[in-house]
Amino acid sequence: MKTFFKRAGVLCLLVILLPAISYAEIYSGSCGQDVEWKLDTETGLLEIYNRQPGAYSNMDKPSSALGYAPWYRYREHIRSVNLSGISNICSYAFYNCSSLTSVSIPESVTSIGVDAFSGCSGLTSVSIPESVTSIGISAFYNTPWFNNQPDGLVYAGKVAYEYKGTMPSGTHITIEEGTVGITEGAFSGCSGLTSFTIPESVTSIGTSAFYGCSGLTSVTIPESVTSIGGSAFYGCSGLTSITIPESVTKIENYTFSGCSGLTSVTIPESVNSIGSSAFASCNNLTSVTINSNAITSATYSSTKNIGTIFGAQVKEYIIGGSKIGFYAFCKCSGLESITILESVTSIGDGAFSGCSGLTSVTIPESVTSIDQFAFSGCSGLTSITIPESVTSIGNSAFQYCRGLTSITIPGKVTSIESSAFSGCSNLTSVILNSNAITSATYSSSNNIGTIFGNQVKYLTLGDEVKRIGEYAFASSKEVVSIVLGRNIERLQDNAFSGCDKLEEVRVKASEPPIAFGTAFPDNAYYAFLYVPEGTEALYKEDNVWGKFARIRTFKDEPEKCVLSIKSAIGGYLEMICNTQTSYTFRIITEKGWQVSSVSFNGVDVTGNITEDSYTTPLLEGDAELSVVFEMDEDEIDMVNEVGSHSQLRVSASASTIFIHNDGSPVNSYIYTTDGNMVKTVVASYGKTVIPVQPDNVYVVKVNNRTFKVAL
Repeated sequence: MKTFFKRAGVLCLLVILLPAISYAEIYSGSCGQDVEWKLDTETGLLEIYNRQPGAYSNMDKPSSALGYAPWYRYREHIRSVNLSGISNICSYAFYNCSSLTSVSIPESVTSIGVDAFSGCSGLTSVSIPESVTSIGISAFYNTPWFNNQPDGLVYAGKVAYEYKGTMPSGTHITIEEGTVGITEGAFSGCSGLTSFTIPESVTSIGTSAFYGCSGLTSVTIPESVTSIGGSAFYGCSGLTSITIPESVTKIENYTFSGCSGLTSVTIPESVNSIGSSAFASCNNLTSVTINSNAITSATYSSTKNIGTIFGAQVKEYIIGGSKIGFYAFCKCSGLESITILESVTSIGDGAFSGCSGLTSVTIPESVTSIDQFAFSGCSGLTSITIPESVTSIGNSAFQYCRGLTSITIPGKVTSIESSAFSGCSNLTSVILNSNAITSATYSSSNNIGTIFGNQVKYLTLGDEVKRIGEYAFASSKEVVSIVLGRNIERLQDNAFSGCDKLEEVRVKASEPPIAFGTAFPDNAYYAFLYVPEGTEALYKEDNVWGKFARIRTFKDEPEKCVLSIKSAIGGYLEMICNTQTSYTFRIITEKGWQVSSVSFNGVDVTGNITEDSYTTPLLEGDAELSVVFEMDEDEIDMVNEVGSHSQLRVSASASTIFIHNDGSPVNSYIYTTDGNMVKTVVASYGKTVIPVQPDNVYVVKVNNRTFKVAL
């Protein structure tokens, strides 16, 4: 009996002890293309590796609902990590792995995700290689490694990771040379930050990097930076200026949102996308320059376009690129002024439609087409100059521009689609210089009159017009005055058949143009017909022109035009000249300068200069004569220590030019060596200090004397 109980006791003891025995387990799986993981619970080693030897792959972001890595449930066993063939550490990769004490990150890794090591309460040592260029926000939150860092900017490898502690007001941060990135949220909420210096080594600024830094007043981003994260400068309300370098290709959502101090911004040519809310709530941003063709030429909608990116408060856009895309600035109601740069060749459908506050538009000579609805509904537009380069004007292009009172259509226009100027209720004067438009054949219901509207009263057909097609102005029922140019040759049947209210017809042709019998309605012959002096008899003898009961003569004076004389050092001088006349100019150079080149209407005519004089061709309209000067090295004074002239002396230091004046104030001009003006100053009595960029050569022109300054 005793024996039985003894054995039974042993058996019971064995049964009780068996569950306490520990067994090592191996867990494994995949976490990305060609990326696998294995955890040995006995050694605590988590291995994450690429199954393809010598290859590198990304670790996948967590796919579970909680966003944790697949080994998260076994995190209490993880004491060390070995990474091989991995190019990133994903967000939450080792979140709350409290037993993890140290980690060595290999050179293959370039990025560390959000909260990657957050909550690793045992992590005291981290080795981050120089290959890591970006680190997600809170990547090392609540780890001994971070908590033990002194207050101030903490670096993780070559990345500016996070400002630790409370930042004093008026702080300036100089980021260390060699730093490659500013991580997400690095200075988030640092309202005491007023300025910082970013070295040329930095290539990326992370999401929310300067979020809420309301004390920042200006930011200069170096050319090395290629990416700026979303919300990077969100809420920097004190920021009054920002320089975005040509190296940046994308501006993310909310990057500058809430920067209420910004008044102007320039988008460089390199930028190919801008987030829809990148500049949201920048309430004082009134001037925007866009040099990016990818931005200006994109296709937008009436509710989502460039205007919604920058806000309705913008009053001025300066637009570059090669094309202004569909609806790019549609319904920008606060827009008042547009300057289109010389690079733009076309203005797309609805580009500025509904910009009711727009009062001024400058269209350059580079533009060849103005597409349909381009300026439709711009009711505040009082004038617009269509350049000579334009060849086509689309349907309803200027529809409902009720502020327009006159318009001139240049000679190269070959197509104006229907209703281009419909609804322009105050458009009363039209000047047409295009023979292609006037000479086409129309119908009684679809003609030039319907293009401009029947409110037009004054019609001028320029010297380029030779022919008026059938029914061309059949719908122009309110026209009271018609002027025909010097080269008019033919008026087809019904050309002006709708002009019943004619009071005056003025023909500048020295010989009566051929006019078909029904060119004018019968009522028109009660109007005054004005013809050039000496041609009255010819017109009276003509079968059609002779029907006018009141023929008068006028002296045909040459039309006036503007000849602009442009030089790099003299500015602009406008001369009022007669057309069909040439002009001779003598080019006088000042001491220290000589003529470099002369061009007439963009054509180099330097070789046509004779004895310092140039004679223009016959002027047919406005023209430009451009003279470029260059320094004459034999006549210029070189300033090393001091250059002097009478009561004036010029000297220079590393980045400053000094003008010493012992006499009356004189105007002084600073130029680059290619003749472009840098500054204009008045040199008063005493010493005038002029700061300039160092390491350059300048030309100082003062009191008709020229000095060369090498800094």
